[in-house]
Amino acid sequence: MKELIKQILKEEVGVPNNIVNVANQIFNHIINNLTDTETVEEINNVTKFYKGKFQIGDLKFKMVDYKFEFHIDDKYEVEIAGMATGGGFKVTKNFRIKSTIDKDTFHIKFVMVAPPDATGEDVKNYMMKEKIEFISSITHELKHKYDDFKKPKTSLTARGEYGAFTANNFGDITPINKFIHNLYFTHTIENLVRPSELAGAIDAGEITKKGFYNFLTNNRVYKKLKEIQGFTYEGFREDLMNDIDKIKVLFDTNDIDYEGLSDEQIVDKTLDLLLLNLRQWKAESTHRLLMDNPIELLMGFKGKKGKFFDDYLKKLSKYEGDFKKYFEYEQKMFNFVASKMIKKISKLYAMTKNDTNESIINWELWQKINGNKSEIVTEFSYLKESNGRLPQTHPMIKSIIKVVGNAGVFEDSYSMPYSDNDDMVDYRIEYHIDKISLWKDEDGDYSGTVKLILDKIILGESNGDDWVRVYGRDDLPSWSWDHLEEDIISKIEQWIPNVGVDIELIFPGYRG
Repeated sequence: MKELIKQILKEEVGVPNNIVNVANQIFNHIINNLTDTETVEEINNVTKFYKGKFQIGDLKFKMVDYKFEFHIDDKYEVEIAGMATGGGFKVTKNFRIKSTIDKDTFHIKFVMVAPPDATGEDVKNYMMKEKIEFISSITHELKHKYDDFKKPKTSLTARGEYGAFTANNFGDITPINKFIHNLYFTHTIENLVRPSELAGAIDAGEITKKGFYNFLTNNRVYKKLKEIQGFTYEGFREDLMNDIDKIKVLFDTNDIDYEGLSDEQIVDKTLDLLLLNLRQWKAESTHRLLMDNPIELLMGFKGKKGKFFDDYLKKLSKYEGDFKKYFEYEQKMFNFVASKMIKKISKLYAMTKNDTNESIINWELWQKINGNKSEIVTEFSYLKESNGRLPQTHPMIKSIIKVVGNAGVFEDSYSMPYSDNDDMVDYRIEYHIDKISLWKDEDGDYSGTVKLILDKIILGESNGDDWVRVYGRDDLPSWSWDHLEEDIISKIEQWIPNVGVDIELIFPGYRG
């Protein structure tokens, strides 16, 4: 037990050691092995192999197999639609997904479009032009493989829902399909790879500390997270009102009656149908993962499997008949997850290159080439935040302390890494509030940081006596800390809706 616990992944801001270097190796090999004169028809769906010694963290593999899947048509220019990495799985006796992918091989597919007369040279030129996107996306797919290696067992229903989001859309109703994309983008499986994806882009773009802010705020991942962070139920309804003609066409196509309904009522009906379809897609996707043979498609599941699936269906019915409550819940989750991920990827600043020292010979010429057109300010902005901080005796701070508890306990468990059984590690975290920094904005809402000192962290089995005391962040999986923070934030949001805070954890460190 003690030795297995010590094998928990240790990594900086979720980016495994050497992953970006491996992504560069793969990209360079593919570029160097594309033949200029080959047509895309000749390249299409041909699997090629790259043998070597690759290592990401403690994952080692010897082979990369890759292929291009081209959708060829005169209406296209050479462009990439996406990438995918293959993998197999089996369902454990406790209904979890266990990866069965060969750890010695990394499989990657590039899904692209191209005109019929495109050649290998055209593909190569496009890849070089979009090098940052390719490196970051290869890193993204490598991280999926790494996650499967480090945590081979995952939630079956979470995997089912992930599949549901990637495989379905709601006609051509843009606001709804953007909402489904948001569900995919903020899913746990995708969030695990975001920091690595950005790290790949930082490396490929040779981003320095000076250029990090512009890089981050112009990156598509950051922009999407900001969009998701700003999602509101009311804004969603407004967008649907603007698409009412398309909704009516969709209803006509699917024989959905809307005669006599106002536009507002049509939007209500649309949202009710969307919730119904989301439930259906999730159930179908999870059903497919559970199914061992076609008979189960007709006869249903029996025994423990039947109970597991029935319990899941009950969970899916939580918001049945109350679509407003469901979408307001997703609004809160979008805001929380996007804010959390923005904060996390911002820490990648530490991985950027240091700015070079500069020797300026001709000052005027240097300023013409490299100088910034500085905005003239009339107030020192950095004083605002500290001056506006609320005192610790403020009623809002006292309310947060009352909700969270000046001292608290959080208990949870996680699946044991490297174990063939469904072993779980229980953990207990004892903490107390050190300080709350809070500010009030112009709208009357509050934001800030709750600083927690972690007094005691222990790991073991709830039914046993073999408990181990640990002291640092790396002694638990990263998602364990996420669960602790989510638990505290959800308590605050439940009772104090007009406050948004981050949680800062102060670890005890080893004391001998």
